Order: sequence, then C-alpha cells, then structure tokens
Amino acid sequence: MNEQRLIMGAVGTAMTAMLTLGVAGTAAHAGTAGHAVHTGIANTTVTPLVQEGAERPATRADLRAAGVPSSELTAAAWKTKSVKLRWCWGEKKPKVGGLGGWRCKFLAAWTNAAFTYNGKKVYQHRVNCDDQGTYDVKWSWCGYARNGKPWMSAGGNFKARLGIGNASASRAYWQRVYITSKGVVTASGKPA
Repeated sequence: MNEQRLIMGAVGTAMTAMLTLGVAGTAAHAGTAGHAVHTGIANTTVTPLVQEGAERPATRADLRAAGVPSSELTAAAWKTKSVKLRWCWGEKKPKVGGLGGWRCKFLAAWTNAAFTYNGKKVYQHRVNCDDQGTYDVKWSWCGYARNGKPWMSAGGNFKARLGIGNASASRAYWQRVYITSKGVVTASGKPA
C-alpha cells in the first residue's frame, strides 16, 4: 500500500509539473465550417511532409483539385503552396514549420494544407491533421473555412491526454494557418 501511494504521489507531481509547463488547452472555433479529413493514425516516427513550401505555378490538376470554378481558370496566373503548421509539447503557440527536437517526439500535433491562389482568391485542395508522441490526441475538428475568398484558414481542434496508472491530465487546443490570395502565410492558436 505504501508503494502504491509513493507511485501515485510521483505521478501526481509529474502531471502537475507538465500542466504547469504547458502540456496542452480548449477547442475554439469549433463551429467553423469545414471538412474533416483526420487520418486518425498516430505516427511514431517523424517524417515532416512540408514546412512552408516554395510557391510554384499551379497546374490544371491543382486547380481542379482545389475546386476552382472553370470560369476562373484563366482569370490570372495561379500559384500553389503547401504549409505545415505544428504544435509541439511545451510551446506556447503553433508554428509554421517541420517537426524537430525532443518536444515534438514527446507530443506533436500538426495540420498540413495545400493552397492555390491568384492574387484575388485562395482555395484549398488538401487539409489533413495528424499527431504523434506519448500523448493520446483526439481531434474534434480538422478542416478549412472561407474557400474561394481573398483569405482563408485551415486547421484543427484537438485534446491531448496523458494518463499514467489511475492519474490523467488533458487539455484542449486549437490551431489555424491563414493564407491570403497573395500567398502570405500566418498562424495562430492557443490552449482553450
């Protein structure tokens, strides 16, 4: 009995320390319209898909995949860019970029998105969310909003949970990447 109290005390202290250091927080923007595409598979190895990829001319296949109306296909020179937004353990906010360092091996949640834009409008043609690490991550939303407008957003809401024995702690987060019709990328997010 004494050994079990010692273990539970150590677990409680460790979990309190992790929460204090910023382990994870609440889903915001859950009502945002979008399409869920989460794969639901937690990776154990880090293989970043893209960071902020260099823009390139969009092909007709890119434009069709993004759902660009046929009346707009020749309106301007279209470009395509891929973006990876990631949030690793202990970070105060999500960052545009790849998965690197020990924090990302402990907990990483990310959104990959590909956008097509022409200086007037921006469309997405791929958004997916995934995670890895020792935490149990549940995605409540992964998608996009404002497709075909002068700017749009993509991202996800998730809850990270760590459980050891009978003790567990969890927090919800939201993260978004924003892209303008000129290809400018910014990001936001926080624990809820």
